[in-house]
Amino acid sequence: MDKKSNYNNLDFRQISGNFTYGDPAEVLMLTVEYIGNVEEEFRGINFARVVVVTPFNAIIFVEARRLQELLRISKTIQYVDPINPYTLTQVSPIEAANILEFSQGGTLDLRGTGVIVGMIDTGIDYLNREFMTEDDKTRIDRIWDQTIEGGRAPFNLGYGSEYTREDINRAIEAQRAGGDPYAIVPSRDENGHGTADAGIIGARGYGDMRGAAPDCEFIMVKLRETNSTYLQNIGVYDEPGIYRSSDIIAAIYYLTEVQRATRKPMVIFIPLGSNFGGHDGSSSVERLIDLLSTRRGLVFVTGTGNQGNTETHTAGIIARTGDVATVEMDVDPSQRGLALNLWCNYPERISVGITSPTGEVMDRIPARLNGKGKKTFLYEKTVVSVVYSFPGIITGDELILIVFNDLKPGIWKLTLYGDFIVNGKYDIWMPQRPIAKPATRFLAPSNVMTLTLPSTSRSVIATGYYDQSNNVLGPSSGIGFTRDERVKPDLVSGGVEVLTTAVGGGSTVVTGSSAATAVLAGAIALILQWGIVEGNDPKLYSEEIRNYLIRGTRKRPGDVYPNPEWGFGILDLAGAFDAIAGQEQESNALVRGSYYENRGLITEIYIESLPACIYIRMPREICKRLGFGRDKEVRGYASR
Repeated sequence: MDKKSNYNNLDFRQISGNFTYGDPAEVLMLTVEYIGNVEEEFRGINFARVVVVTPFNAIIFVEARRLQELLRISKTIQYVDPINPYTLTQVSPIEAANILEFSQGGTLDLRGTGVIVGMIDTGIDYLNREFMTEDDKTRIDRIWDQTIEGGRAPFNLGYGSEYTREDINRAIEAQRAGGDPYAIVPSRDENGHGTADAGIIGARGYGDMRGAAPDCEFIMVKLRETNSTYLQNIGVYDEPGIYRSSDIIAAIYYLTEVQRATRKPMVIFIPLGSNFGGHDGSSSVERLIDLLSTRRGLVFVTGTGNQGNTETHTAGIIARTGDVATVEMDVDPSQRGLALNLWCNYPERISVGITSPTGEVMDRIPARLNGKGKKTFLYEKTVVSVVYSFPGIITGDELILIVFNDLKPGIWKLTLYGDFIVNGKYDIWMPQRPIAKPATRFLAPSNVMTLTLPSTSRSVIATGYYDQSNNVLGPSSGIGFTRDERVKPDLVSGGVEVLTTAVGGGSTVVTGSSAATAVLAGAIALILQWGIVEGNDPKLYSEEIRNYLIRGTRKRPGDVYPNPEWGFGILDLAGAFDAIAGQEQESNALVRGSYYENRGLITEIYIESLPACIYIRMPREICKRLGFGRDKEVRGYASR
């Protein structure tokens, strides 16, 4: 079997495993990676459609029953991304981050002018005056509502409806004249999440609140909730508020195409999170973010989520080859299905067996290429499927997908067998809440590495959240580091009891990861205005902004930074601009060391110099010979 066909079999198994679709005629929307001229190939395929997103990524539309046929005949598709379910993260911190002083006529008068904030959310109440100028014109450049069919579908995506600034202004005028605005722009924010987030980012300030960037423009992508029967294949049944990774990728594609056309700086706000994935930046959403973040004036922000105290992650170590470990989980009576993701680093191999609450055993399923097993438990009537995926195409790591359908409550036990062990570390995630019901939990949970995707992307600027009134970390704030031991979150922002806009007017108070991410997005909009719109740094890139923000963070006395809870510290926009101003001065090198298990001992040196700041990565022994990082552990930031 050649490498191409092996990839197809592996990835189709990752998508469908041993499962059947509830509706074979359902049109699947999948993200793929390709090599070659995929558009030309699809011109000869009359039962599928492709939209090219980047030179390597595309979105395909195909009926479920014909997916395997498509993978057999395609010569360009190399990888099919599993459909990962995302959920919303929960929603003065602006004052705590020293943002208001820049939008109230200070030395730097920054209000987000000329900057677009692209939002991937539940929609926006475009009739709310907080999103209008003083002459009652909208500040929303356009809305792509993925849930409305029959309108203009943008950029050959083939679904949803796009509404322009002109459409929105006509709808506002219709309302003022006593007409029906929704006859012109029918998009609504029934949830209120997107409207609240937009208010934190850029409410104009007519009422009790003002956003961080009150002059910014908005582009809203209203995500459609998934009703795909595929989700039953990963133990998800009819849950509201679940979004497909492929729709998120389509939203990112849409926003970046608009940014390319308008040539305005843009910060893309992603208030979504998922536990499905390796937590190492290898998911398709994260790798797309990494690729697009190399574009000037384009910055992605997200939160680490609200899973910090949910007991949905566990970890452990199998000491040596031949040893066995046990993991137990309690299942809520209302939990109809569940999927577990077990990850271990290459070249290790772990296999698994399962014991039901009544003591019935699913014997060890050997870990082998394309290995899988399935069992219906006699007393519980629960169907359990185990699918092995290794070596992973992106990282080489092993993934074991364990899916429970018709799940019964009680204590379920996983038996993990160390088939080939180097350091033996494993991590297991169940779905994020609310997919995991309140009482479904690991009995020996780990609260580290509880950050959600896509916050483990290398290029996204990720924030945790804290209580800005007392400098205490939010109880559910997602905690790092990443599985490959990179520092995430980058920093934390205030996210407790935030006053913001409500659908229909008035205000509401929100708490959580989304609120903190919105504060960060607004702060970045001001930096983009200063750098690109006002010409102070016309070649401003995402990594440069990350460096400014990190160097400007405030630190709590007694803490060691960076750390998994607070990252490099607390967002402080005034500190970031102080760091920018300090670029003209010589300063000491700052050293941070970290040990990447099974990946080598690396020291990162951050050198501040004129005219630019650079990172150097080198083995620690060489670093020490050069005189940097004389501390034995080289932890936190050490001065030369």
